[in-house]
Amino acid sequence: MIRQDKRVSNYASISERIYANRIWKGEDPLYFTYKVQESRWFTHFLPFIEDPLFMVTEPMKKIFDRYQTQIKYRLFGLGDKEKQKLKVYYFMQPPEIGCLSSETEFRGANSVKRIVLDRTKINYNHVFRIKGIRENYLLVSLVVVEALLSERINELMFVELECEG
Repeated sequence: MIRQDKRVSNYASISERIYANRIWKGEDPLYFTYKVQESRWFTHFLPFIEDPLFMVTEPMKKIFDRYQTQIKYRLFGLGDKEKQKLKVYYFMQPPEIGCLSSETEFRGANSVKRIVLDRTKINYNHVFRIKGIRENYLLVSLVVVEALLSERINELMFVELECEG
């Protein structure tokens, strides 16, 4: 599983409320201003932002596209007109795969306590979400992790998950 690196402070994030239905309607590029915790410090533009929707930079998109089809993207700019800064990002919507093992533990309705993946259900998917759970996790295979690291894409966190099958 890939996560946004929470150890990085003062990263750029979208300053307004995002509505998914607005994002996926239309094809023209979008623009959003960013906010940071402290404007006097250096602003980090992370390669992966997980909230409110998955957002990736061009280098990450290229790697994901190399290993996984059926990912939907929407181009947008994240910027500050006064500082004349602009970073290109993509909202991404990976395929959802029903890949949980019977060993997976739940806490309440559709909320996962312990994730165990069924390797046979994952098949040849390398970038995907888990179907049927409340949490919004982006799962990537080991080959994708290795590709990201070989391209020196950092400021990410990787969480190893249990697999069976």
